[in-house]
Amino acid sequence: MISRFQASSLAIAVLCVTLQTIRLDTPSAAAQLPEVTTQEVMPPGVPPVPTPPATPVPESTPVPASTPVPPAREDGDAITISDAQLSLIENTTVAAEVPARIDQVLVREGDEVELGQLLVHLRDDVVRAELRAAQAAATAAGIAADNDVDIRFARRSFEVRQKELEMSEFANQRFAGSVPESELNKLRLTVDQARLSIEQADHQRAIAQAGAAEKASAADVVKAKLARHSILSPTRGTIVEVPAKPGQWIDTGKPVIRIVSLDKLRVECFIDGRRYGSELVGKTVQFRPLGAHPNDPPAVGKVTFVSPELDVFTGQTRLFADLENRQRRMNPGMKGSLSISR
Repeated sequence: MISRFQASSLAIAVLCVTLQTIRLDTPSAAAQLPEVTTQEVMPPGVPPVPTPPATPVPESTPVPASTPVPPAREDGDAITISDAQLSLIENTTVAAEVPARIDQVLVREGDEVELGQLLVHLRDDVVRAELRAAQAAATAAGIAADNDVDIRFARRSFEVRQKELEMSEFANQRFAGSVPESELNKLRLTVDQARLSIEQADHQRAIAQAGAAEKASAADVVKAKLARHSILSPTRGTIVEVPAKPGQWIDTGKPVIRIVSLDKLRVECFIDGRRYGSELVGKTVQFRPLGAHPNDPPAVGKVTFVSPELDVFTGQTRLFADLENRQRRMNPGMKGSLSISR
């Protein structure tokens, strides 16, 4: 006898075979019928067999392509690069050298400053008191070092003791035994003592002079520390950033001012490193900004650097040239064409 469950399983199996046959024979019909898996005919209580996940196919990593650079054009005795850009040469960030509270900020954005001009003053009352104390100590040490009283007294004592010894010895020469030998030995000892007193006085004065020099150096250290409370401009240029504010506490190395110099700019471009190299360094260049009037004279400068590194895809390499810009006709970021004399 066939049980009801076995009969149902047999009927389902026949149905699966029939559907599979239809799917193979008629692809269009198979697309319309749902997929029947063997899990649908498993007896109750039997866990389904998990289907392993599909292995992802790794995608190929695209190779970055270098940005194409317009090729240089040769016009007779000159090389012309149509895509050149100006950048800063001097971009100076001025930082505090000592931790202190800001007392005064004497500049603002847009100000033109000269080399050595006072930019920011830090509070320095404590340091000034330290300097006064150090200078007073140095003065006292100098006075002590200049004192030669002990040396003069030791020399005078030596002269007196030496004279006494000479007179006693002369008396014995004229009248033998007038001065006992023991007394002469005492006089000789006092003469030696006086001579050593001169050496001791010279030694003490040398120590005093060394101490005075030490005190003077200590005063110089405090003086230099005081000078660092006045932040001066290290270059000539234009103030573009002033993050420092009066009353603000500032730590060593924290920026307070940023200065850029527009008197000289750098023009950057790319050239074919397979054809040109360091032989261009020192060559005269002319830079004309985009949109410049035809009658405006170009900026003139010199090639300062040609990189030895070539782009692996294009063969291009970097070139720098410095331009004079004292009339401030150009600004960083401007683009234009560069002509290099050969």
